[in-house]
Amino acid sequence: MNTREQEDMRVDSSINEKTQKHASAPNLAAIMHASFGLDHYPNYLQRWSEPEIDELEKRLEEQLALVRKQKQQVAQRNQETAKFTPTNTVTKFDPELKNWDALEGIVDEKYLDCLKKSNGNPGPIEFGDIVDEVSPGVWSFPLLSAEFCKKLLADRNNFMDFVTNCTEEEQLRILGPSEKNEKLNERRLRFNLDTMGMKWLLDLLLSYVAVPLSSVVFNDELEGAKLNWRHGYIIGYADKGDSRGVIAKSGLIPHTDDSEVTLNIGLGNVFTGGELALWGVRGTPQEPHVQATHKFQVGQAVVHLGRQIHEVRDITSGERYQLIMWTRCFPLRSHVCPCCWMNRRHYKHADCVCGPGWN
Repeated sequence: MNTREQEDMRVDSSINEKTQKHASAPNLAAIMHASFGLDHYPNYLQRWSEPEIDELEKRLEEQLALVRKQKQQVAQRNQETAKFTPTNTVTKFDPELKNWDALEGIVDEKYLDCLKKSNGNPGPIEFGDIVDEVSPGVWSFPLLSAEFCKKLLADRNNFMDFVTNCTEEEQLRILGPSEKNEKLNERRLRFNLDTMGMKWLLDLLLSYVAVPLSSVVFNDELEGAKLNWRHGYIIGYADKGDSRGVIAKSGLIPHTDDSEVTLNIGLGNVFTGGELALWGVRGTPQEPHVQATHKFQVGQAVVHLGRQIHEVRDITSGERYQLIMWTRCFPLRSHVCPCCWMNRRHYKHADCVCGPGWN
């Protein structure tokens, strides 16, 4: 673990989705203001002219059209990817039976022992034996077996081959027109584990890793609420000189995640560079400084707040693969607006418009 400090900087809220123009977003602002007005004031639109109402209606209809379009794309994708069956990553584990022995060879021996001792609900005592704080508010522990990580990458490659061998029309339904040519040619798909038929793995990681551990190390941040949503995927990095063109991304700039808590698991392959640089948490004095860097071992997990600023340093040789799982707590989000959430302003102290002071 190396510690160093860098120059102050401002980290944008997005890295890969919306291109930053460093200008206002009038449509977004207008919709948020109008939504607040409609929620708070009876006959709110009586104050508006008909052309103003027409403009609001147009903006809302555009948003609804986006929802419907993406809903259709998700349904098409799921229809096509249901044809894929993972052959290496299967399990007989049943959450109701809690037959922990079925996880042997999947979960690291130390973490599996932790689950057995606590019958799936580890607390401070069990975690105290295996979890280390590698940076303020960032925790590391053994989670998956090296053999299972190898199998997971094998199924990742199998899924890549499955998509590659699909027809042009099927590829469009799986990837969408904006991603197919760019990402398929570069073989740098972000592999959604639900799409790959690994719902069981994400459910396992949420219920028996993220939820109990967050209740111990992030209970104050979550205000005692429990995580209740997850999204997981596999992402790879390779050096810029990779002649095969398997992966185009060599690193990732400082960013935060759209999650309450992020679980990051090293899946391996041989590489140099690629350290995880851990900055401070957004909205704290430590935000603009690197607190530490961390290099993953195969099967090792790191858990941190979604608003913990972090980056992936450039790979200098080889390939690095990670399983990333975002988790959210919608009861927590139900009383804070996106602005207060992103900037980590507590709804009580900030008097957020979605908090009890305004409702």
